[in-house]
Amino acid sequence: MHLFLGFFSFLFLAMFAVAVLALLVFALMCLYVYRYIKKRKMLRKMRLAHFRNRLNVVVAELLKDASEVDEASRYVGCGMDTQWQKRYADALKRLIDSADKLKDAENWLGLNELNATQECLLYVVRQAQVSKRALEQLRPDEASFVIETKEVIVIKQELE
Repeated sequence: MHLFLGFFSFLFLAMFAVAVLALLVFALMCLYVYRYIKKRKMLRKMRLAHFRNRLNVVVAELLKDASEVDEASRYVGCGMDTQWQKRYADALKRLIDSADKLKDAENWLGLNELNATQECLLYVVRQAQVSKRALEQLRPDEASFVIETKEVIVIKQELE
């Protein structure tokens, strides 16, 4: 009987050791998964911040381009056309809205709302693409205008 009781106590002790070992392995696996998920989230946040900075430059360049298109149109006379003005105002509104969305994306990024940040950035990309296309269509054709002076000298610019 004593041998029987000793065997069961050894078996119980072995099962307890295996259970503790299994619990330890499970805890280590959970720790590694947690670190992996945290690292992925941190890397995603860094990529979104970098993408936001790059989009900030793109939107600034498009706003500068919109200003140049507006100045060029004043010299050529496109600015007098109502349809041209309406299309220009729409493109400019999209760019300004994009700049506001970039600020929203920065706020969402600060709050660690990565999905909302990504949605804002994708919205900015779409609006920037539409604005870029509109500005290219609105740009006056520089090869076609003629400058005349009092001496009746005609200068015609041609693009190569």
